[in-house]
Amino acid sequence: MASQEQKTPSDLVGVFLTYPFAEDQAYQQGLASILSALDEKPDEEREQLLLQSRIYYFNRITGASITPDEIRSYQEPLSSRSEGPNGPALPAGSPTPDSISTYSNSTDSSEPPTLTFAQLKELIETGQTDQIPNNKLIPDALNEARPSESKAPPRKKPWEQEQAS
Repeated sequence: MASQEQKTPSDLVGVFLTYPFAEDQAYQQGLASILSALDEKPDEEREQLLLQSRIYYFNRITGASITPDEIRSYQEPLSSRSEGPNGPALPAGSPTPDSISTYSNSTDSSEPPTLTFAQLKELIETGQTDQIPNNKLIPDALNEARPSESKAPPRKKPWEQEQAS
C-alpha cells in the first residue's frame, strides 16, 4: 500500500487498464448482478456503468482514487495514436473541439468583466456604481404583493395528539 501512494495518477491509470477484471472472481460475481440490471440500457450507458463499476472495484481493492475523467484523459492520447491522422474517436456524448471553442467564445462575450478590488473601489468612490457588473439596485420599499397562503397543515401540539394506548 505504501508504494501505491508514491505512484502518479498516470501510473495508477496504467495499472487500472492492465488489471485482469475478466479473471477476478470477486469482480465477476458483482458484475453478474450489475449486468442483469443493464439489459434494457443502450450500449453507451452500459459501457459507462461498466467503466464506473471497474473504477469503483479497482479503487476499493487498491486504495487508489482514480476517476473516470482520468481514465478518459489517459485513453484519448492512446486512441489518437492508434487512430491515425483521420482523428481520434471521441467518447459518445463528449463535446467536439469545435463546440468547445464555440462555447468558450460565447461565454466570454456574454459574461461581464471581472473587476479587481482597486477598480471596484475607484468606481464606488467616483459614484459610477452603474458600471459595476452584477450590481443590482435594491428598492427601499417592501414587496407590495400579497403573501402566499400556507399549504401545510398546522402542527399539532403534544397534548392535542392522540395517544395510542
